Amino acid sequence: MIIGKLGNKILNAILILIATQFLITMFVTLSNVRNMEESTLTFIDKTTQISKNVSSSAMEGIGKEIIKTKAEDVAKELEIYIKFHPNMTVYDLQNDTEFNKIAVQPVGMTGYTAVTDYNTLICRFHKDPKIVNMDLSLLAEKLPGFWAIMSKTKGGTSAEGFYDWIDPDGTKRSKYMYIAIINATTADKVGMHVAATTYIDEFSLPTLKFSEELDQHKNIMLSDHEKILSGIMNDIILVFIFTLILVIILTVIITRSITKPIDEFRRDAKEISNGNLDVKIKVKSDDEIGELAEAFNQMTNDIRKSRTKIENYSKNLEKRVKGRTAELDKKVDELTNTKTAMLNMMEDLDNTNKELLIAQNKFKKSFKELKEMDVDKDRFISIAAHELKTPMTAIHGFAQLLENEKIIENDEIRNKYLKIIETEIKRLSKLVTEVLDLSRIDLGTMKFTIENVDIIKQMEEIKNEMLQRAKEKGLIMDFSIEQNLPIIKTDREKLREILINLIDNSIKYTKRGCIKVEAHKEYDHIKFSMADTGIGIPKKYFSKLFTRFYQIESPFTRKAGGTGLGLSICKEYVEELGGRIWLKSNVGKGTTFYFTLPLKLGKKS
Repeated sequence: MIIGKLGNKILNAILILIATQFLITMFVTLSNVRNMEESTLTFIDKTTQISKNVSSSAMEGIGKEIIKTKAEDVAKELEIYIKFHPNMTVYDLQNDTEFNKIAVQPVGMTGYTAVTDYNTLICRFHKDPKIVNMDLSLLAEKLPGFWAIMSKTKGGTSAEGFYDWIDPDGTKRSKYMYIAIINATTADKVGMHVAATTYIDEFSLPTLKFSEELDQHKNIMLSDHEKILSGIMNDIILVFIFTLILVIILTVIITRSITKPIDEFRRDAKEISNGNLDVKIKVKSDDEIGELAEAFNQMTNDIRKSRTKIENYSKNLEKRVKGRTAELDKKVDELTNTKTAMLNMMEDLDNTNKELLIAQNKFKKSFKELKEMDVDKDRFISIAAHELKTPMTAIHGFAQLLENEKIIENDEIRNKYLKIIETEIKRLSKLVTEVLDLSRIDLGTMKFTIENVDIIKQMEEIKNEMLQRAKEKGLIMDFSIEQNLPIIKTDREKLREILINLIDNSIKYTKRGCIKVEAHKEYDHIKFSMADTGIGIPKKYFSKLFTRFYQIESPFTRKAGGTGLGLSICKEYVEELGGRIWLKSNVGKGTTFYFTLPLKLGKKS
């Protein structure tokens, strides 16, 4: 035949393997049966799951309605209580036991209600004392879902929704919260709402028993189905085993007739590969394998002759290689010595460059600092000269006028001129004091006298002093000081300077309108604020406003005058006393300055 004798043997083997088609058919049948089983199981699982989901959804809806009703009921009770006690403030209600019992009630098995100021979102009533008077925006990062619901209520709006809660053991569970508005405000005009919340899965517990019954019915169905499929699969497996045994026997017989001469060829070829070229392959086969063995024997004979020639050439080549290797070793030693010297020189140059760069950076930094100091010096000389010249000129001029006997005899004019001279002398004194304070701060010699300070009393003293200044400009001044403010430990005189400086700025840069001064307790510090309806400050100047000698360039500020030292001194004092200072402003609408001081010095605000 054209394909040869070995090809006939392989063809016979393929014909035998075709018989295995029956085996493949059995596997396909088995696969279809298994797919049918999986489809049935999937159908049963989906049916069971749908039943469970429907039950869970119904109980979840009931749970949401219970939580909502609880929030609205508590809100209504608190509304009635507030209306019956119209003179009570938030502080009074927090100390009222009956109001606390109404405000904090259980919801479900583990939930509860809490009451929050819907304008500031500060929690006022909670079962955990640590949460009372806490700004709930502090929980935005830890509980984003909770804050997303709570933030919608700002200004007095109801809200509801789900959020994730992390239990102490690290488990994440879903809670539902409903927030209802209390339609009444306290004596200090604080509006509040009630938030009711608990785990939503508490209401799905009745569905567990129903789910267990469904699982029992499912197991019975699966057991019957498994028995039927088991019988079918046993029959298929028996047929499969019989066919497999038959195919294996036939395959072994045919394969043996093919592989025997190949094994003999492999054994002799292995001897040759180990270097024994005298071996001759003896394969008694009248097919292509026999022809291959003859060709392999011829190739072995050729290799044996070539190896003899290579061994002779290798002996001559080895001698030549040894001579060249000695020469190369000498050259390598010379190059190694040269490379070492080059590396040492490059390392010295690198160290020198690094030292030069460090020196250059230090020089640039020092030069920059000198330039900044020079600019500050020029600015200070310019401002100080101007601020000294203006009052000195006024004092000198009015002093000369007072030498006139007619003016001396006129009490009204004389007193007017003396008042102007007194004002300018105070202006000079303030400039000198500010410069001396800055010098003491820079030298570290500024002394702070820490004592018990009554904020209410000190604010009353400042109020009496500043009301007259505001009245002279036709401005309205309002002082709003929280009652029962605690005594704090701070420097009385430094606090007075801060307040007078900030209030004086508000009067100076406000043409018309009002100035409102406030002080109230927040957590462990006192917060002060001075709000005016003046010209306002553009936001781009905020970062520079507390630097020394800085003044915003505008016709109004130039007219108002000043050294640009007041706010920088205020900032230094506030930070040394453990607080912080900042501002908010709208151009054309006004500016509000804020600063805080701790109740006890040493505890930063």
